[in-house]
Amino acid sequence: MISVNILRIFGEVIVAIIIFIIFSVFQNRNKTISKKKQANNAEGLRLFTEMAYVGVALLEIATLKFIRVNSKFCEITGYSEEELMDRVYKEIIPEADTPLDEEMIKAVISGDKENFQSRKKFMRKDNKIIWISIHRKILRDDKLKISFLMLEIIDITTEKAATVALRKEENLFRMAIDNYPYTFVIYNKNRQLDFLNKHGLESYGVTLEHLVGKQAEEIDLWQTTESLPLLLKVFKTKKAQKKELCFIQDETELYYKVNYVPIMDDDDEIEQVFGIMQDVTAERILEQQKLQTKDVTILYQGRELVLKQHELDDSRRLSDIGGLAATVAHELRNPLGVIRTAVYNLRRKNVNINLNSHLDNIDKKVMESDRIINNLLNYARLKKPNLEPTDIIVLLEDTIKNIKKQYEKSTINLESNIKKTGSIIVNIDPFQITEVFVNILENAYQAIGQNPGNINIMVKVTPQTISISFQDNGPGIMKEDLKQIFVPFFTRKPKGTGLGLPICQELIRLHHGKIEVQSSLGHGCVFSMILPIS
Repeated sequence: MISVNILRIFGEVIVAIIIFIIFSVFQNRNKTISKKKQANNAEGLRLFTEMAYVGVALLEIATLKFIRVNSKFCEITGYSEEELMDRVYKEIIPEADTPLDEEMIKAVISGDKENFQSRKKFMRKDNKIIWISIHRKILRDDKLKISFLMLEIIDITTEKAATVALRKEENLFRMAIDNYPYTFVIYNKNRQLDFLNKHGLESYGVTLEHLVGKQAEEIDLWQTTESLPLLLKVFKTKKAQKKELCFIQDETELYYKVNYVPIMDDDDEIEQVFGIMQDVTAERILEQQKLQTKDVTILYQGRELVLKQHELDDSRRLSDIGGLAATVAHELRNPLGVIRTAVYNLRRKNVNINLNSHLDNIDKKVMESDRIINNLLNYARLKKPNLEPTDIIVLLEDTIKNIKKQYEKSTINLESNIKKTGSIIVNIDPFQITEVFVNILENAYQAIGQNPGNINIMVKVTPQTISISFQDNGPGIMKEDLKQIFVPFFTRKPKGTGLGLPICQELIRLHHGKIEVQSSLGHGCVFSMILPIS
């Protein structure tokens, strides 16, 4: 009996020893794993802070003292790592720009909020003021206990300057549009009014707040039944529409030329519709007076008066557009230059690779803005030609050489019969006629595109005139567009401004000539310019 009890007690002791050994092994193993995990976390944190493309700092959560910073953080703040160690966070980056900022920061530190991001001015150690984006977030350990406060900062000074420059550009453009003596109106894709310039508001005695957001069907600006169907036709056909409308204001008939132009997005859907309304009442009154009179002398005088009025209108229009264009070019090119420099600096610093797509978009829009300014200046600076005897064949040959050099990588074949023509002296402005040549040839090259193609230049001479024709085998022009191609701002090109051909037509008109076009869809185009020789 005693032997059995002894054996039982001995067995229980052996089992207890085995359980103790197993428990000790697992406990030591867990401590080893935990130490390794902590070591790995520390090493990963060290690599992250040193390799980050933004300024990174770790703060002790209880005291908010710096315990680790990376080199980028030192570069942005102007402090060395030694100067930052054991310094309190608020000594380096004062917070509380607003009561809301203070409240949000306290919420992050207490753990009620995981992170908080804001933008603010910051004074570096060298007293230089910069703009920074600062992101505060808490770090937790395996038991979800708050262990550190991490700061991430980015120098956004250049980006801030670019934003200010863009805002200034927008304000200048709006000021120019507001003071232009035509009515400008913009509808969005939902047919809601987005903008009506100052001239329009004053003409119709309304406020912009009263109109913005209203459907086109709710607005009766022109007091005529014809304006709304014209606008709706643009939305339906996705094509520009123009018409002269008459409406009554204070029992007086007023006449307006109305042009609606759709602005398309990348999917060829209407994004906005841009409208221009020009008051032509004075012209119509003169025309009516001319038709009503039967006296030959009065008819002649009325004709001369109308011509003078047209010349005055043209002069005033060019003067207005010239002043507008000069203001736009001078005031907008400066901020565009600032934007270019800002984008260049952002790329060079490579602060954040996620910004690249945005920087590319800014570059693209700056180039488009610059091209629009150049076209507007060219259109506004049209003036009477400085005529001089010029060999127009030599002028055309020089243009062909230059255009071939410009498109030397193109597979398009450019031919002409000018060698058989010989010298032809014409009284022209060589600079203006060269501009017409270049514009028509560039349009032909762009129409054919990357495909192999042909451009033929034919010269025909009569005793009174010289005709120069440019024929290409591009895609051609739709029949309904042929009447629109010389209308300012009408274009089918995704990046076009619609000023090239109107400039050509105006220059040829100033030379007492004319320009004609023949085309059908799928069969290319023939542009012909006819000039008087004498």
